[in-house]
Amino acid sequence: MKRYCKTLIFILLIAPIIHAQNTSGMFAGWKSVEACNFTFIIPADLQEVKVFGIDSCVRQYRSGSMFIDLDVTIGSATNDEQYFRREGSNRRDFHLIETNVNGAGALITTFYAEEIPEEAAAGYHYAARLFVPHIGKYKQGLWMRAYSKTPEEQARAEKIFESIRFSIKRKRA
Repeated sequence: MKRYCKTLIFILLIAPIIHAQNTSGMFAGWKSVEACNFTFIIPADLQEVKVFGIDSCVRQYRSGSMFIDLDVTIGSATNDEQYFRREGSNRRDFHLIETNVNGAGALITTFYAEEIPEEAAAGYHYAARLFVPHIGKYKQGLWMRAYSKTPEEQARAEKIFESIRFSIKRKRA
C-alpha cells in the first residue's frame, strides 16, 4: 500500500511537467500571427503572401509543404453553412467535425483533394477547411482553408484552427 501511494504521488507530481513538455514541444518552431482581428499560431516556415480582398479581409500564407488562406467576411448567409457541409462531401477521405473555436460554433472538414486551388502549389492534395459562421456581436464569418502535401500537415492545419482567438474590436469615431 505504501509503495502504491508513493507511485501515485510521483505520477501526480510528474504528469504536469510531462504535459507541459509535450505541449510546448508540439508548437516549438511556431509563431503567433495577428490577422483580420484574429490571433492564431502557424509553423514558422509559413510566410505571408500579399493579397487584397475586395469585400472581406483576406490573408494567405505559404511554405514548402502548406498553403493557408484566411477570409473574414462581413457576415454569413444562411446557406453558407449548408454549402460548407456539402462541398467536398463526395471527395476521398472526407470527414466533417462539428466543434467550437474560441467559444463559437464551427465546422472543420478534411479530405483528399484531386483538384487544388490555383494559389496552392502542385501536390498539396490534403485539405483541411474551417468555417465559423457567426463571430462576435457583428456576426462576421470566418473561412480558413489549408492545403498540404501530407496527412501530417493536414493535422497541423487542424491545430492552427484550434489556436484561433477572436479579438474583434471596433474603433470609436
